[in-house]
Amino acid sequence: MMRRLRGFVDYLRVFSSVGDIRRFRRIAYGGGTDPVDVCVRQAGKRPMRIRPHTSDAAVLWDTFHEQFHLPPMKLRNKAVILDLGANVGYTSAHFAHLYPGATVVAVELDRNNCAAAAVNLRSFPNCRLVNAAAWCEDGLVSYNPADEAWAFHITDGGCVSTTVTATAKTIATLMRENGLTTIDYVKMDIEGAEWPVLSAGAEWLTKVAALKIELHSKFNANATFENCAHLLSAQGFQCTKDDRHWDTLVAVRY
Repeated sequence: MMRRLRGFVDYLRVFSSVGDIRRFRRIAYGGGTDPVDVCVRQAGKRPMRIRPHTSDAAVLWDTFHEQFHLPPMKLRNKAVILDLGANVGYTSAHFAHLYPGATVVAVELDRNNCAAAAVNLRSFPNCRLVNAAAWCEDGLVSYNPADEAWAFHITDGGCVSTTVTATAKTIATLMRENGLTTIDYVKMDIEGAEWPVLSAGAEWLTKVAALKIELHSKFNANATFENCAHLLSAQGFQCTKDDRHWDTLVAVRY
Protein backbone atom coordinates (compact mmCIF):
# COMPACT_ATOMS: atom_id res chain seq x y z
CA MET A 1 0.00 0.00 0.00
CA MET A 2 2.76 2.46 0.97
CA ARG A 3 4.66 1.63 -2.21
CA ARG A 4 1.62 2.43 -4.34
CA LEU A 5 1.08 5.65 -2.40
CA ARG A 6 4.69 6.73 -2.94
CA GLY A 7 4.30 5.99 -6.64
CA PHE A 8 1.17 8.13 -6.81
CA VAL A 9 2.95 10.97 -5.01
CA ASP A 10 5.77 10.74 -7.56
CA TYR A 11 3.22 11.07 -10.35
CA LEU A 12 1.69 14.13 -8.68
CA ARG A 13 5.10 15.78 -8.49
CA VAL A 14 5.39 15.48 -12.27
CA PHE A 15 1.87 15.92 -13.63
CA SER A 16 -0.64 18.68 -13.07
CA SER A 17 -3.72 16.53 -12.47
CA VAL A 18 -5.02 13.01 -12.01
CA GLY A 19 -6.32 13.20 -15.59
CA ASP A 20 -2.79 13.89 -16.85
CA ILE A 21 -1.51 10.89 -14.87
CA ARG A 22 -4.16 8.68 -16.45
CA ARG A 23 -3.34 9.91 -19.95
CA PHE A 24 0.36 9.35 -19.34
CA ARG A 25 -0.12 5.83 -18.02
CA ARG A 26 -2.49 4.95 -20.83
CA ILE A 27 -0.01 5.84 -23.57
CA ALA A 28 3.06 4.68 -21.63
CA TYR A 29 1.69 1.20 -20.89
CA GLY A 30 -1.20 0.77 -23.29
CA GLY A 31 0.08 2.31 -26.49
CA GLY A 32 -2.73 3.71 -28.59
CA THR A 33 -2.72 5.25 -32.03
CA ASP A 34 -2.78 9.00 -31.40
CA PRO A 35 -0.43 11.42 -29.65
CA VAL A 36 -1.42 12.49 -26.15
CA ASP A 37 -0.84 15.84 -24.42
CA VAL A 38 -0.11 15.83 -20.68
CA CYS A 39 0.40 18.94 -18.57
CA VAL A 40 3.66 18.88 -16.62
CA ARG A 41 4.32 20.94 -13.50
CA GLN A 42 7.99 21.54 -14.26
CA ALA A 43 7.08 22.85 -17.70
CA GLY A 44 4.86 25.53 -16.15
CA LYS A 45 1.85 23.19 -16.38
CA ARG A 46 2.11 23.44 -20.15
CA PRO A 47 1.10 20.44 -22.29
CA MET A 48 3.88 18.14 -23.43
CA ARG A 49 3.09 15.84 -26.35
CA ILE A 50 3.81 12.09 -26.23
CA ARG A 51 3.80 10.08 -29.45
CA PRO A 52 2.47 6.49 -29.24
CA HIS A 53 4.82 3.53 -29.64
CA THR A 54 7.94 5.65 -29.15
CA SER A 55 10.38 6.27 -26.32
CA ASP A 56 8.67 9.62 -25.59
CA ALA A 57 6.93 8.49 -22.40
CA ALA A 58 10.14 7.09 -20.92
CA VAL A 59 12.06 10.23 -21.91
CA LEU A 60 9.40 12.47 -20.36
CA TRP A 61 9.57 10.56 -17.07
CA ASP A 62 13.38 10.64 -17.02
CA THR A 63 13.31 14.37 -17.75
CA PHE A 64 10.76 15.61 -15.26
CA HIS A 65 11.10 12.99 -12.51
CA GLU A 66 14.77 11.97 -12.55
CA GLN A 67 16.09 15.36 -13.83
CA PHE A 68 19.56 14.06 -14.67
CA HIS A 69 20.04 16.88 -17.19
CA LEU A 70 20.06 19.79 -14.74
CA PRO A 71 23.24 21.89 -14.42
CA PRO A 72 25.69 21.19 -11.60
CA MET A 73 25.64 24.78 -10.35
CA LYS A 74 23.37 27.81 -10.15
CA LEU A 75 22.99 29.66 -13.44
CA ARG A 76 22.81 33.42 -13.88
CA ASN A 77 19.49 34.99 -14.86
CA LYS A 78 20.39 35.48 -18.54
CA ALA A 79 22.29 32.25 -18.97
CA VAL A 80 22.95 30.60 -22.33
CA ILE A 81 22.12 26.89 -22.38
CA LEU A 82 23.03 24.58 -25.25
CA ASP A 83 20.93 21.40 -25.30
CA LEU A 84 22.73 18.96 -27.60
CA GLY A 85 20.56 15.95 -28.32
CA ALA A 86 17.29 17.69 -27.45
CA ASN A 87 15.14 14.76 -28.61
CA VAL A 88 11.49 15.95 -28.50
CA GLY A 89 12.25 19.05 -26.45
CA TYR A 90 11.39 17.98 -22.92
CA THR A 91 14.77 18.93 -21.46
CA SER A 92 14.74 22.27 -23.27
CA ALA A 93 11.22 22.95 -22.01
CA HIS A 94 12.40 22.23 -18.47
CA PHE A 95 15.38 24.57 -18.88
CA ALA A 96 13.17 27.30 -20.36
CA HIS A 97 10.69 27.03 -17.48
CA LEU A 98 13.33 27.00 -14.74
CA TYR A 99 15.38 29.82 -16.32
CA PRO A 100 12.89 32.14 -18.07
CA GLY A 101 15.59 34.76 -18.65
CA ALA A 102 17.91 32.27 -20.34
CA THR A 103 18.49 31.58 -24.02
CA VAL A 104 18.05 27.87 -24.72
CA VAL A 105 19.34 26.49 -28.02
CA ALA A 106 17.94 23.00 -28.62
CA VAL A 107 19.80 20.92 -31.21
CA GLU A 108 18.28 17.68 -32.48
CA LEU A 109 19.46 15.36 -35.26
CA ASP A 110 16.21 13.65 -36.29
CA ARG A 111 13.58 15.57 -38.27
CA ASN A 112 10.61 13.75 -36.69
CA ASN A 113 11.92 14.35 -33.17
CA CYS A 114 12.53 17.94 -34.16
CA ALA A 115 8.94 18.34 -35.38
CA ALA A 116 7.70 17.00 -32.02
CA ALA A 117 10.07 19.37 -30.20
CA ALA A 118 8.62 22.30 -32.15
CA VAL A 119 5.21 21.45 -30.67
CA ASN A 120 6.56 21.08 -27.13
CA LEU A 121 8.58 24.30 -27.28
CA ARG A 122 6.03 26.48 -29.05
CA SER A 123 5.09 28.39 -25.89
CA PHE A 124 8.70 29.07 -24.84
CA PRO A 125 9.93 32.21 -26.63
CA ASN A 126 13.37 31.81 -25.08
CA CYS A 127 13.95 28.51 -26.95
CA ARG A 128 15.56 28.20 -30.36
CA LEU A 129 15.26 24.87 -32.15
CA VAL A 130 17.90 23.65 -34.60
CA ASN A 131 17.40 20.52 -36.72
CA ALA A 132 21.00 19.37 -37.03
CA ALA A 133 23.57 16.98 -35.64
CA ALA A 134 26.25 18.36 -33.36
CA TRP A 135 29.45 17.15 -34.98
CA CYS A 136 33.16 17.82 -35.44
CA GLU A 137 32.73 19.46 -38.85
CA ASP A 138 30.00 21.10 -40.89
CA GLY A 139 28.36 19.05 -43.62
CA LEU A 140 26.16 15.97 -43.73
CA VAL A 141 26.05 12.84 -41.57
CA SER A 142 24.11 9.56 -41.76
CA TYR A 143 21.97 7.81 -39.18
CA ASN A 144 19.49 4.94 -39.07
CA PRO A 145 15.89 6.18 -38.59
CA ALA A 146 14.84 2.66 -37.53
CA ASP A 147 16.68 3.05 -34.22
CA GLU A 148 14.81 3.99 -31.05
CA ALA A 149 13.82 7.66 -31.11
CA TRP A 150 15.95 8.35 -28.03
CA ALA A 151 19.04 6.62 -29.44
CA PHE A 152 19.61 7.98 -32.95
CA HIS A 153 23.35 8.03 -33.55
CA ILE A 154 25.65 8.95 -36.39
CA THR A 155 26.88 6.03 -38.49
CA ASP A 156 29.20 5.65 -41.46
CA GLY A 157 26.15 4.78 -43.58
CA GLY A 158 27.95 1.87 -45.18
CA CYS A 159 26.22 -1.19 -43.76
CA VAL A 160 22.62 -0.12 -43.21
CA SER A 161 20.43 0.36 -46.27
CA THR A 162 17.88 2.53 -44.45
CA THR A 163 20.23 5.34 -43.39
CA VAL A 164 19.20 8.94 -43.99
CA THR A 165 21.27 12.10 -43.94
CA ALA A 166 21.07 15.12 -41.69
CA THR A 167 22.82 18.47 -41.59
CA ALA A 168 25.83 18.51 -39.27
CA LYS A 169 27.15 21.59 -37.50
CA THR A 170 30.09 22.26 -35.24
CA ILE A 171 29.58 23.99 -31.92
CA ALA A 172 31.45 26.99 -33.30
CA THR A 173 28.93 27.19 -36.16
CA LEU A 174 25.98 26.83 -33.80
CA MET A 175 27.38 29.64 -31.67
CA ARG A 176 27.96 31.91 -34.63
CA GLU A 177 24.53 31.29 -36.18
CA ASN A 178 22.80 31.99 -32.86
CA GLY A 179 24.88 35.00 -31.90
CA LEU A 180 26.43 33.30 -28.85
CA THR A 181 29.76 34.47 -27.50
CA THR A 182 29.74 32.40 -24.30
CA ILE A 183 27.81 29.37 -23.04
CA ASP A 184 26.94 28.90 -19.39
CA TYR A 185 25.91 25.26 -19.63
CA VAL A 186 26.06 22.49 -22.23
CA LYS A 187 23.89 19.41 -21.79
CA MET A 188 25.28 16.79 -24.18
CA ASP A 189 23.45 13.54 -24.95
CA ILE A 190 24.46 12.77 -28.53
CA GLU A 191 24.95 8.99 -28.58
CA GLY A 192 28.68 8.63 -29.20
CA ALA A 193 29.26 11.90 -31.05
CA GLU A 194 30.49 13.41 -27.78
CA TRP A 195 34.07 12.34 -28.47
CA PRO A 196 34.35 13.81 -32.01
CA VAL A 197 32.68 17.02 -30.82
CA LEU A 198 34.88 17.41 -27.74
CA SER A 199 38.15 16.43 -29.41
CA ALA A 200 37.59 19.05 -32.12
CA GLY A 201 36.52 21.72 -29.64
CA ALA A 202 39.54 23.46 -28.12
CA GLU A 203 38.36 26.92 -29.18
CA TRP A 204 34.67 26.71 -28.28
CA LEU A 205 35.40 24.94 -25.00
CA THR A 206 37.22 28.02 -23.74
CA LYS A 207 33.87 29.87 -23.93
CA VAL A 208 31.94 27.29 -21.82
CA ALA A 209 31.45 27.38 -18.04
CA ALA A 210 30.05 23.87 -17.44
CA LEU A 211 29.02 20.67 -19.21
CA LYS A 212 27.13 17.52 -18.35
CA ILE A 213 27.85 14.74 -20.83
CA GLU A 214 26.17 11.37 -21.08
CA LEU A 215 28.82 8.99 -22.41
CA HIS A 216 28.10 6.34 -25.05
CA SER A 217 31.21 4.24 -25.52
CA LYS A 218 29.04 1.53 -27.12
CA PHE A 219 28.74 3.81 -30.16
CA ASN A 220 32.27 5.26 -30.01
CA ALA A 221 35.01 3.42 -28.15
CA ASN A 222 36.82 6.70 -27.44
CA ALA A 223 33.84 8.18 -25.57
CA THR A 224 35.00 7.04 -22.14
CA PHE A 225 35.11 9.00 -18.90
CA GLU A 226 38.90 8.79 -18.84
CA ASN A 227 39.37 10.14 -22.37
CA CYS A 228 36.82 12.92 -22.07
CA ALA A 229 37.94 13.95 -18.58
CA HIS A 230 41.58 14.12 -19.71
CA LEU A 231 40.64 16.34 -22.65
CA LEU A 232 38.41 18.63 -20.58
CA SER A 233 40.87 18.87 -17.69
CA ALA A 234 43.46 20.20 -20.15
CA GLN A 235 40.94 22.95 -21.00
CA GLY A 236 40.60 24.05 -17.38
CA PHE A 237 37.61 21.99 -16.22
CA GLN A 238 37.29 20.00 -13.03
CA CYS A 239 35.71 16.67 -13.97
CA THR A 240 33.72 14.26 -11.83
CA LYS A 241 31.32 11.40 -12.36
CA ASP A 242 27.68 12.25 -11.79
CA ASP A 243 26.66 10.66 -8.49
CA ARG A 244 23.10 10.08 -9.75
CA HIS A 245 23.70 8.80 -13.29
CA TRP A 246 25.84 5.76 -14.02
CA ASP A 247 27.58 7.09 -17.16
CA THR A 248 27.60 10.87 -17.04
CA LEU A 249 30.57 13.22 -16.80
CA VAL A 250 30.22 16.58 -15.08
CA ALA A 251 32.74 19.29 -16.02
CA VAL A 252 32.85 22.69 -14.30
CA ARG A 253 35.29 25.53 -14.92
CA TYR A 254 36.52 27.08 -11.70
